[in-house]
Amino acid sequence: MGRFLRSRNFFQAATNRIQKDVRDRLVGPCPHTTLGTRGVGEGTPGSVPGAVSDALSPFGIEVNELPIRPRKLWREIQKAKARQAAD
Repeated sequence: MGRFLRSRNFFQAATNRIQKDVRDRLVGPCPHTTLGTRGVGEGTPGSVPGAVSDALSPFGIEVNELPIRPRKLWREIQKAKARQAAD
């Protein structure tokens, strides 16, 4: 416990308690992925296009192409506003 109280941060204190061989596996690159990355692609990115499409439905905009680019969304919103103003 004394080591924890003298450490600079929680991560340092936590890693000091983990055995060296386990620590090396956690901190180093992942041997199972091409780039050695860890945690990339986790989560639910599949719900994002639906959420964006729902948010833009009042403008009549449907997201049907990935990736979703902010510039393209801005153009689509401006077109939809122009169509609504013309009506």
